[in-house]
Amino acid sequence: MSENRRLRAQMPQGGVNLFGPLTRMVKILLIINFAIYVIELIVFNWMGGGPLARGMLELTLMPKHVFDKLFVWQVGTYAFLHDWRDPMHILMNMFMLWIFGSPLEQRWGPRRFLIFYLVCGVGGGLMTLLLSLLVTLLGVSPSSFFFAAFGPNAIHLGASGAVIGLTAAFALVWSDSQIYMFFVLPMRAKWLIPLELALELLMLLAQRRVSYSAHLGGLLFGILIVTGYWRPRYWLDQWHLWRIRQKHKKKTRSHLSVVKDDEKGRYLH
Repeated sequence: MSENRRLRAQMPQGGVNLFGPLTRMVKILLIINFAIYVIELIVFNWMGGGPLARGMLELTLMPKHVFDKLFVWQVGTYAFLHDWRDPMHILMNMFMLWIFGSPLEQRWGPRRFLIFYLVCGVGGGLMTLLLSLLVTLLGVSPSSFFFAAFGPNAIHLGASGAVIGLTAAFALVWSDSQIYMFFVLPMRAKWLIPLELALELLMLLAQRRVSYSAHLGGLLFGILIVTGYWRPRYWLDQWHLWRIRQKHKKKTRSHLSVVKDDEKGRYLH
């Protein structure tokens, strides 16, 4: 069985528990993220900044620093820091890591789960760099909201890209499982992906200061990995299938004959 098929393998209907026990790797990631958050609180709130604060800021993702100073590590390290001024930032991300990450780790195993989580986080960072380049090339006004959200000087941090990748994976692996949005509204898991896109659009229209690029990158990488669309082999197979269908159509047409019917006219059979 191919790697992407193993990732997409379905559990029986109702075989997933969103609020199950913490799995080993999810627990480790929770401890790491909360430990770093406590360090942030100490450095920025109680120590009043200084060299250590500047060092921690260099772990966040600023596209300008990646391009100008080659701070390439920021593409991954940003996903382990959160806004120390807003506890809900880390609490929401870690909650999503628990409810979507634990079932996936149980299904894939800790090693494959960790690789997927990290790749989705890096995917969010790469999308951030790409959109930053696009904003610069298009000459978006520095005073506009789009420049502030996607431009080279924007500072990105948080595990949102990685956990949204987990959300996408959950929606694909257990697409027909019923979940409850906001703990009240029943819905199929497959609607998590369009719901996430709709939320991103609403926040963009409301000009909320969130890392849209990291969210979309994590979502995209999650979909590509689970479906196998990232593999050149997949597209090569699709191209071969398309050629086979075209040959079949031509062969079918070559066997058609024109029949004259006085009442109905000309028909192909």
